[in-house]
Amino acid sequence: MIRTFLLVSAAAALSATGLGAKDGEPALSGYVGKYVFDEVSGTKFLNHKSVRMGVLKNAPSALQERVLGNAVSSPIKEHEGMVLYNGCQPRECADRNWSIAVSKDGQRAAICHFEKGQSQSNGWYVEGKRLMPVTQTCPSGRQPAVAANVIIHVTGKNPWANLPEG
Repeated sequence: MIRTFLLVSAAAALSATGLGAKDGEPALSGYVGKYVFDEVSGTKFLNHKSVRMGVLKNAPSALQERVLGNAVSSPIKEHEGMVLYNGCQPRECADRNWSIAVSKDGQRAAICHFEKGQSQSNGWYVEGKRLMPVTQTCPSGRQPAVAANVIIHVTGKNPWANLPEG
C-alpha cells in the first residue's frame, strides 16, 4: 500500500514537472491551455526562468518591461514545437500587442512586438535585433503568420523542409 502510494506520488511529480525541466522549473508544455497568471508547480509563465531569460536575451530593453508586465492575454498555445504566448495592452489590443515564442526545451526564444505607428520597431526580435518586420499585429495561437525563420530559430527545424516539391 505504501509502495503503491510512493509510486503514484513519484509519477505525479514527474508528470507535473515534465522531462527536461530544469532547476525545479516546470516543463513549458505544462502551461499550454493556461493563462499567464495561472501557476504550474507554483510558477507563473512569465516568471518561468526560461521565459524571463528568453525575453531578457531577445527583446530590446525598452520592450522587456512591457512584454513581462501585466497584460490582457489569451491562453498559451503550442505550435510547431514552440510554446506561444500573446499579450496586449488593456483597451488597446489592436494597437499594442506582443508574442513570446519559446522552444519547449526553453533553450531558444523570439519576441514579437507591434505598436501602431511605430513601424521602425515593430517585428520579431532575436538576440536584441529585429529579425523581421511585422506590419499588422503579432501572431497569436496557431495563426500562420508565424514566419518560417522564427520557427527555425526557436525549434532548430525548418517546418517546410520535407514538403513535396511542386
